[in-house]
Amino acid sequence: MVQSARWLCSLVLLLLGGWMLLGVDAPSASAEGKDSGREHAWLTNKRLLETWRRDPEHYQRLLEDLRAFQAMPVERQLRLREFDQQLHQQKPEAQQRLWGVMERYTGWLKRLPAHQREYIESAIDDRQKLARIRELRQKEWLASLPGKTQKEILALPPEQQPAAMERVRKFEAKRRYDWIHDPVPVPKPPRKDKPVRLNELPTEVQIYVEKSLFPLLQPEDRRKIHEAEGHPWPTLVRTLHSLAERTPVPLPGPIGPVRVRDLKPEQVEILLAAPPRLQQKVRQAQEKWPDFGVALLELPRRGKGPILPVEVMPATPAAFPHPVQQFLTNELLPVLTSTERHTLEQAKNRWPEYPRQLMRLAHEHKLTVPGTALPGPADLWDKARTEPPTTRTAPKPLPSMAEVTPRRRP
Repeated sequence: MVQSARWLCSLVLLLLGGWMLLGVDAPSASAEGKDSGREHAWLTNKRLLETWRRDPEHYQRLLEDLRAFQAMPVERQLRLREFDQQLHQQKPEAQQRLWGVMERYTGWLKRLPAHQREYIESAIDDRQKLARIRELRQKEWLASLPGKTQKEILALPPEQQPAAMERVRKFEAKRRYDWIHDPVPVPKPPRKDKPVRLNELPTEVQIYVEKSLFPLLQPEDRRKIHEAEGHPWPTLVRTLHSLAERTPVPLPGPIGPVRVRDLKPEQVEILLAAPPRLQQKVRQAQEKWPDFGVALLELPRRGKGPILPVEVMPATPAAFPHPVQQFLTNELLPVLTSTERHTLEQAKNRWPEYPRQLMRLAHEHKLTVPGTALPGPADLWDKARTEPPTTRTAPKPLPSMAEVTPRRRP
């Protein structure tokens, strides 16, 4: 059975206190040799486990992973412990990159047929295992090429195939590099009337989806957006319209995290070090913004810097995105009474009071604050509701081997 990389490494993180999963008390200080570092790790893991225990499905998976770990040979257990220690000694950005590598590798390994997984796992050492992984990845890459290019490569003698594949790889790399680093400025193409990807939507819609809508969505709804990309028109636009209608944006400005699972490693570390009362307050505020952000701000940080980025806590006009600044100057302020202006001014430099007052006053004057409702031209959303799906067009094929093979001079 192939384990999830993140859950498996989360399990290893708990192994110093693995007995906690089985309901056994921690060793005494004398048994531990009064090792303060080990005691700190045990306490941190205990708090993390208490958080996960509230999710029965996740907790049951941890128990299964623990049993799988205990069934491993002792040598493999020691290697996993050492790997976990090395991983958590890395900087947060390095940890995040390595998590991604592990998850992508685990997902790829799960999709392999059983005989190919066995081929990789039966390697006698890491060097042979890496060579076999590269061998399978190269076969997958070759199978992804157009049929004509595949046939031309496979028709060559075995000793010439690696050089031919390398030429195709270099050609693809050069084409990507030229496209990104082309010194000649390429005019931006006009917005498509029937967008099928997020980057084809109007700029204001892209900003709304990324900064306001996406952070509030459940994981399954986020997947709906990703899965809708690339599908025939109007799948993506209909999906966005449906999600936006049932997901109100509470405040203008970028929305911060609203769940513990969305926090960064350094934010989770601050949460786990907080008193249980404050941890419970954070958990109870999940799914609500700005309540979740307010609860996070109450956590003691002990010199670790702000727990939330300043851009998600705008408390002055200049702190908002440019469209909101323009709305405030040109639409809202001109219609406010002197009393309403005074109320808004009194809320300055206080978050979330200032954006809340801004939203309240805009609502009372029947105005919409940019970033709190689905923007873009009305005809885009109207067409998405009424027009039938279009047919998918075939992608442009890669060049043949004759186009990428350098010609010999006569």
